[in-house]
Amino acid sequence: MSRFTGTPDERWSLRTALDELIESARRAAQPGWIWVAGLLYPSLSLGGEMLQDFNLDGDFKYQRLALGTLIALVFFSRIIAGLTRLSPTAVWDRVSGDRGHPGLRDCWRAGRGLTASVVGMRLSIELLRFGVLMLMFLPAGFVWGVLDGLSAQGPAAILLALFALPALAALAVYNLLLSLLLQLALHSLVHNRRGVASALQHAWSILRHDPWAASRALAAEIVLSITTLAVLAGFGLAAVVFLPLAIPAVVAGVCLTGIVGVTRAGYWARAYRALGGLSPEDGVPGLEDGLRPASR
Repeated sequence: MSRFTGTPDERWSLRTALDELIESARRAAQPGWIWVAGLLYPSLSLGGEMLQDFNLDGDFKYQRLALGTLIALVFFSRIIAGLTRLSPTAVWDRVSGDRGHPGLRDCWRAGRGLTASVVGMRLSIELLRFGVLMLMFLPAGFVWGVLDGLSAQGPAAILLALFALPALAALAVYNLLLSLLLQLALHSLVHNRRGVASALQHAWSILRHDPWAASRALAAEIVLSITTLAVLAGFGLAAVVFLPLAIPAVVAGVCLTGIVGVTRAGYWARAYRALGGLSPEDGVPGLEDGLRPASR
């Protein structure tokens, strides 16, 4: 347990991670249009949304590749890139000025020139998710078809569950790892304007260098996600029990989601550097400054 929680002398102890998460939340809680960017920032994923597009009969529906979704992805990716770029404390304070937080226009400007790279990053991660999903569930579909052909519905369901549960557990762990990799790679890409492959390789090297510290960083992210889901569930319950609260509950839920997204971006900007992520200020040759103020 001590290896997981870490000590004050270790890199990114669990207490440090939670303290930085709280500080990021305090900064994000200041009202502003930047919350809109927070709504779009990538969150923790267990791959459940992909399971909804999977059919054991062999019908694969990957709706995110539809033309309209790709257009939205391009637009959203620039906002995500801008928020990522503004999230380091020094950049946030410099752009905020007297307002206390950057504006949505600042976020849009900051993402200029990074859109294609972020789109490539998101698609790469989704393809990794989809590929593993196919590898795990195509055998499950075959087993189901064989057992179903034997007309043994009860035993078939039990055997399929015994076969599928370990695969689902492995898939959840794999998606947690991909979520962690995405966060680190996204900040690597935006900090240094490196390519997608280079950013993913850099993120993976960070994970391999200190997996315990990376696990502690992910643990704080899980705490944030669980807390958010609990509060959103509370809003939903209040709206159901007392109907006049429905609209305020929806508004509060949207605002909370935006705050959490901005919090997440700020937290991972801090975690990226603490875990050993490189930035041009480190003086490493070949790294382009991706954090200079965007021209207006």
